[in-house]
Amino acid sequence: MREVDAGAAVAALLGLALWIAPGPPSLQRLRAWGRSTRPAAGGRRIIVACAVVSAVAAVVLWGAASAVCIVMGTATIMHLRSRRAAVARGRAAAAELASALEIVVAELRVGAHPGRACAVAALHARRGAVSGRLARASAQAQLGGAISRVLAAGDGATAGARRTGQSWPAGGRNAEACGSDADWRRIAVVWAVAERRGIALGGLLDAARADLAVRVSFRRRAESGLAGARSTATILAALPVVGVGFGHLMGAAPLAVLTGGGAGGFLLVAGVLLDCAGLVWAERIMSGTAR
Repeated sequence: MREVDAGAAVAALLGLALWIAPGPPSLQRLRAWGRSTRPAAGGRRIIVACAVVSAVAAVVLWGAASAVCIVMGTATIMHLRSRRAAVARGRAAAAELASALEIVVAELRVGAHPGRACAVAALHARRGAVSGRLARASAQAQLGGAISRVLAAGDGATAGARRTGQSWPAGGRNAEACGSDADWRRIAVVWAVAERRGIALGGLLDAARADLAVRVSFRRRAESGLAGARSTATILAALPVVGVGFGHLMGAAPLAVLTGGGAGGFLLVAGVLLDCAGLVWAERIMSGTAR
């Protein structure tokens, strides 16, 4: 018991020393390394660095089983962060596309050329995928090409998936790109129908914009409604840790058993694995519901 308590104290002091020890220049370099032009990348670097330090300390103090548990927990946290960030980026891209379509429809209704309407929408949109694709569509119209082809052309991830026969690339960022690209393909189909059949483009695009806005609103309401379910899943995942704490207070010494190697180490790895799998599975179910 005393050895386990001493090991926990040493680990806490080691973490505190790593946080306090660097002087101002070193600390500035550490923070600059954590920051990035992409905040998500900086966050991942910090998580990985903390996980590596914790895993090394766990191997020294408690053995390989504890390090494996730390690695599994870190992988689960990074996966959930990436998945939720991809959903948020996809939702923001869809909302930005709906706003850009509103500008395009307004320009078309006052008699502007479709290429000119796309150029105005690209100027008003925030710099990114939406403004870039609308600018390419405007350039294509000036060259006499079909705007619908540019709108339907996907990014590298979705184009690669289409070549390999996959309808939905794997991974958080690719899933976000696919969701955004599906919205663009709907707009391209509407645009192509108007070009081929001679139907008023403004009315069709306005209907497509209204449909996209409704879907964005539904996704937001669904995500808000799932906040309670996500909190419940997190609490349930933390209950085993609470149980270990109660066992320690009762004098059963569960930490000594779990970190003592042998069957205890196997039980520790199995428990953490099931806990992480439950979190990932719950997030997958909730993400499917909000789609």
